[in-house]
Amino acid sequence: MTAEDIERGKPDPSGYILAAEKLGTSAEQCLVFEDAAAGIQAGLNAGSDVVAIGFASPNDAKPACPLISDFREIEFRLT
Repeated sequence: MTAEDIERGKPDPSGYILAAEKLGTSAEQCLVFEDAAAGIQAGLNAGSDVVAIGFASPNDAKPACPLISDFREIEFRLT
């Protein structure tokens, strides 16, 4: 999927909603990793759980979601 597949860009949630549909699920069932304020807002607007990664822009407000420096801080486990 590319930017040409959607009419409006972030923070509009349509990109995440369309991507989830193409994967056969809903945005509410997705975990979004984002590094920009508009992307974080788009994920939240789509109803997804969002993790901010490398969020260091001094002009943006603190993200309204968990924050990690990079992917080395996370671990996925099957239970």
